[in-house]
Amino acid sequence: MSNKALQTGRALILAGLAGALAVTTAEAQTPEGTTIRNIATATFTDANSNTYAAVADTVDITVGFQAGVSVTPDGGSQSPASPSTGNTLTFTVQNVGNGVDTVQVAESITDPQSVISAITNYRWNATDYGTIAALNTALASYELTMGATTTIEVTYNVAADKGGESANYQLTATSERDAGESDPGDYDINAGETYGVTVVETATGQDTAQVDRLPSNGTNYTVQFTVTNDGNGTENFVLLTTQNPGTAVSVVSMTGTGVSQGGNPDSAMVSNLGPSSSVDVTVTYSVADVAAGTVDTLIFTAHPENDPPTTDDARLEVRVVKPSLTILKEAYTDAGLSTLVSGDVLPGQSIWYKVTVSNASGATADAESIDIDDDLPTEVTYVSHGNDGSPGWSISYAAGPPEHIDATLTTLAPGASAYFWIEVTIN
Repeated sequence: MSNKALQTGRALILAGLAGALAVTTAEAQTPEGTTIRNIATATFTDANSNTYAAVADTVDITVGFQAGVSVTPDGGSQSPASPSTGNTLTFTVQNVGNGVDTVQVAESITDPQSVISAITNYRWNATDYGTIAALNTALASYELTMGATTTIEVTYNVAADKGGESANYQLTATSERDAGESDPGDYDINAGETYGVTVVETATGQDTAQVDRLPSNGTNYTVQFTVTNDGNGTENFVLLTTQNPGTAVSVVSMTGTGVSQGGNPDSAMVSNLGPSSSVDVTVTYSVADVAAGTVDTLIFTAHPENDPPTTDDARLEVRVVKPSLTILKEAYTDAGLSTLVSGDVLPGQSIWYKVTVSNASGATADAESIDIDDDLPTEVTYVSHGNDGSPGWSISYAAGPPEHIDATLTTLAPGASAYFWIEVTIN
């Protein structure tokens, strides 16, 4: 066989060997330093079939170092409480190269909401390290044989009031023999959310308050409730009002910072209320013209949008109140209003009319804007008027005919009375 033919044969053999090595590497790497020996043998004859001694040649190649590192998080995601301490992330670092290697590690934290308040410890080989630099100092002298693994635990704390927020922790290991070979492993950290809400009537700070209200007659009333987010995350809250038994009170609207309302006055939403934050919600309502003493309860309820079973409410008990006014007119023979007229009166005689208004002791509201009109009979002539001992009246006289007295009083409390008098003579 010619030298050219022999070289061609060797090239084909080596090409086949390289292909075999490629397949083998995909399955399991050949260890660094391995000597690969290949022997090619040729037998031959001449044209007369004479045999000759076989010829052979040997090629030795040595496998070099190829770095490889793999980092595997023993999980992938966590849902720690907020706040919490001592949470642990576990990573397995493996040498997937073909020789002995050492590694260094680096961390990367993506945490826009500052969920992770601190990395407190790195544990490796049953030893705790306070910093990643200290951990790397120890790792630098630790040789990982081909296929060997080692475990690193990272301990972290979660800040308060981060429920529902997310962060990402990534640990990357890099070969010290080949800095171009590295692998990251990461955890998604989703802080668990807890829900809570407290509702009180703002003015009293209590769950229940009581008020007396006149029928609205176009005048609406307001009450304010404070909603506090007792959970650990920012949340939207659904606001609802109901009335029990609903005989007197009707809600007109709900307003407040961040409060939005659709077409139903009995429902609204407050958006993006942070943990431990509060919002004051003003409920505007009207009171129907129903019997005095009627009691209706306005119930204000709030619950987290994502957790309807968590709910709280506060109540306003509304009692409908009204005045109850009576008027009494009497005739007296003396200016002291001590002797009532009895029997006949004579021409030229002076008498004093006493006009008394009373708001019943059982009334539940002040009588206001009291206005009394008195047309005097044509058989008498006006002399004077007054309100001795009963202040607050505004009294005017008009000559007429008929002669007229107009008396007004601003207010009269339940159980109170007030009077004025008019002096006349009999014609």
